[in-house]
Amino acid sequence: AFFRSGITSLGDNFSVAKCKKIGSYAFNGCNNLKTVNVKATEIGEGCFDGCDNLKDAKLDCPTIGYEAFYNCLGLETVTLSNTKTIDDHAFELCTSLKSAPIPNSIEFIGKLAFHGDSKLTTPALFVKENGKKLTIDTVAFEGTGIEYTAFSGDITVGDYAFMHCNFKCAVVEGNVKLSGGSVGYNNWKKVPGFTMYGNANSNTYASRSGIPYVKVDTNKSYDNMMNELKPYFMRMNATQFGNDKGCCAGVAIAQVLTYTKKLNWSDWFPAKYNGKQITSFLDVPENANTANIPEFQKYITDVYNYWKNQNY
Repeated sequence: AFFRSGITSLGDNFSVAKCKKIGSYAFNGCNNLKTVNVKATEIGEGCFDGCDNLKDAKLDCPTIGYEAFYNCLGLETVTLSNTKTIDDHAFELCTSLKSAPIPNSIEFIGKLAFHGDSKLTTPALFVKENGKKLTIDTVAFEGTGIEYTAFSGDITVGDYAFMHCNFKCAVVEGNVKLSGGSVGYNNWKKVPGFTMYGNANSNTYASRSGIPYVKVDTNKSYDNMMNELKPYFMRMNATQFGNDKGCCAGVAIAQVLTYTKKLNWSDWFPAKYNGKQITSFLDVPENANTANIPEFQKYITDVYNYWKNQNY
């Protein structure tokens, strides 16, 4: 429909383009396209393939088709909502991609889905509960920059799914099936210092591969982590994490991502507000959301999406 046209955006940061389905190659080769914010039931094969200047994609969509964003060289951030299937090669060779959190709704990630996305460092966290299952297919995340992953629940991880990643550690609990070389290998060799953690006495994959395995008290580990991070993201008058809407958890996530340099200040905030430099989260007005202050709307939207989609 729009093959190689001059279209510059499909939706924007504050409005969603809504449709039932976007067909195969609909926006293929649209080199002026910079922003996609869409709600659809399906994004078809090769839909945005080769859109070199596309930087930001917000996708509320159950199915991301085969090679949908293949070779989008300028794509930096992907926000997924209600996504169940990411098909083969969907985001392969998006060499500028830094952030692509996977929502809890995911059920299938295809072959080479994120292959070669060397700047992608978003921790790969997969949690399946209440009888739900997830399959991560062969070499799905090969060659990404991911350092940490966690698998919890009924999850099958295919051969070499995370090959050539410099993993530091992985958490594995529940009915997780790890296939040959799926985690902990770089250039066909075990990653030095890589360790697996879990709540069982042993792990078959770890023992078979000669990877150190550590049984941990997950509740104790969680408490230690929270206590360590509290000084970074708690307001001085705050006494606990979160509220019934979860937004404080979203703010906490945003703060940790910034302090650990996964994201930059400029990704969240303006340099100044009312003549004052924004140098820490304490400089953000507490009424930024309720007062609809324009300078902070991107921050509010991003935090809301982190909470709503349970990306972390």
